[in-house]
Amino acid sequence: MYEIEVICDHCKKEFERPLGRFNEAVKFGWKQFCSAECQSKSKSKKISKICDNPVCHKSILAKKTTSYTYCSRNCSATHNNLLRLKPFVLEKCANKNCNNFLRNHECKYCSRDCVNKSKKGLSSYSKEKLIQIIQKFQLDNGRIPTKAELGYLNRPARNIFGSWNKAVKAAGFIPNKVIFSKKFTANDGHICDSLSEKIVDDWLSARSIKHEVHIRYPWKNGMSADFKIGKYWVELFGLTGQLKKYDSLMRTKLELIKQYNLKLISLYLSDIFPVNHLDKKLSLLRK
Repeated sequence: MYEIEVICDHCKKEFERPLGRFNEAVKFGWKQFCSAECQSKSKSKKISKICDNPVCHKSILAKKTTSYTYCSRNCSATHNNLLRLKPFVLEKCANKNCNNFLRNHECKYCSRDCVNKSKKGLSSYSKEKLIQIIQKFQLDNGRIPTKAELGYLNRPARNIFGSWNKAVKAAGFIPNKVIFSKKFTANDGHICDSLSEKIVDDWLSARSIKHEVHIRYPWKNGMSADFKIGKYWVELFGLTGQLKKYDSLMRTKLELIKQYNLKLISLYLSDIFPVNHLDKKLSLLRK
């Protein structure tokens, strides 16, 4: 039988094949192989790769993949152990007098106390200077300052005295534990429910603006306004965002004010502390 030279479709080597078999393969579009081994390898979807373990470098057949390929589990374990993160190194608190370890590397100190202790003495304010500022504020305003009014002194006061209230005591005054904790008497004799109300009342009195306090609203359900100045109703929403019940009552009051078409001026603590903005907020009352 007549034979011809044919190139293997897999290994590309030449081999002899009967002419009839060759013509049959061409007719049906079959691939031609030099051996059963080449035919089997051509059907495999695996490709030749090098083991990804840097100390191995063996040639292996593996499927196409973007991940690591290893020749054995031993190579896989060896390489993955090298890729593991370094052990967590414990670091000590940055406060030289503290021996505690940090919970994570994002913090420099183990606690707020250590922060204050380490920064003690770094402030430009001395003990005498802080007392002098608090006493001067009391002389100028007739009352002790709140922490919000002198916020820039809060950290130095904590570092030197331990707390803001202790700094006030050191200046010779009795601190207010809560801004809404007791009644205050304004300069014109009005009784105010809070220090912030007293500040507003004193502002009005200092500018000779006639005003009434705690005036009932026309819908007669017990609600009253903090101040009434002519046709204007003035409300100081001092606990906004701090008590859910207070916020609910505030929304009810605002809805009723809108229904009755009353002229309202709303004030918030941010209008008083740390910087007083009453001149701007109540400017229309001076006209």
